[in-house]
Amino acid sequence: MKINSSFSALVCSLALSTLLPSACSGDSNENGDGGAGAAGDESGGTGGSGNTGGTGATGGASGGSSGATGKGGTSGTSGASGTSGAAGDGGAGASGGEGGESGGEGGESGAGGAPTCPFATDATVSGTLKITADDSYRLYLNGALIDETPRLWFAPQTYTVNVLRHPSRKNVIAVDVLNSQEAGGLDRGVIMDLSFDAGAGAQSVLTDATWKLSTTLVANWFEVAFVDLAWVAATDEGAHGIAPYGGILGTSSARWLWSYDSATVATDVKPTTEQIWVRKTFYVDASGHVGAAPTACP
Repeated sequence: MKINSSFSALVCSLALSTLLPSACSGDSNENGDGGAGAAGDESGGTGGSGNTGGTGATGGASGGSSGATGKGGTSGTSGASGTSGAAGDGGAGASGGEGGESGGEGGESGAGGAPTCPFATDATVSGTLKITADDSYRLYLNGALIDETPRLWFAPQTYTVNVLRHPSRKNVIAVDVLNSQEAGGLDRGVIMDLSFDAGAGAQSVLTDATWKLSTTLVANWFEVAFVDLAWVAATDEGAHGIAPYGGILGTSSARWLWSYDSATVATDVKPTTEQIWVRKTFYVDASGHVGAAPTACP
């Protein structure tokens, strides 16, 4: 039955409203918040507010229907509300945690990057150098003068020296040798034995035919940077222990050197005073072995 809106308002204002709740419900829905109070769980506040039409019984029924729909909607919203928000925050936190972990891995990778050379460019290793010459010598190592005191061959000398350790650093032994008298047989020469341990056991640099020699004095001939490509190979006159010198250096595999084999030249042909300059270049690789060329480190 359709009830006039003015009449409905009059009825709802009287105590009869308690007897006709559904009729007043439609009017409350029209007023918004009133529908929510009257309908309760049956029609739902949201449904009541959602109803835009509604007078009399039609409004109430329509409000009730919307209320039922609203209740379902409210239930859905409740499920997605705070819990969904919390899940969002949690997700952000988890994502942040993963980011931190990733950063940690990056740091670890940085710390373990390309290996570095364990030797400073100016690192050295101590060695023992034994030498004598017939008749005297001036000794240099890496451009520095070690000794120039005149001596005779039967007074060999022993020095503690520093060898450059970095694999890229060149070591140069340079010796100026003077012969001041002549004699039959082997009567002039130089012999040297350098030994050291750079981590690969005992290493030696000995006088032999790989040494470079010049019979002419050249400026800066003893410097590390000097280029000795024009120099010739020294002549091997014989092994350590040969007469007349014998085992002058103790135990050694070094060889006697000169610009020619003096033992094979007649005494009257050999000059009384004669001088030579000899050089030896070597490197120490990363493992501690002696080499003829620079190597990478490591």
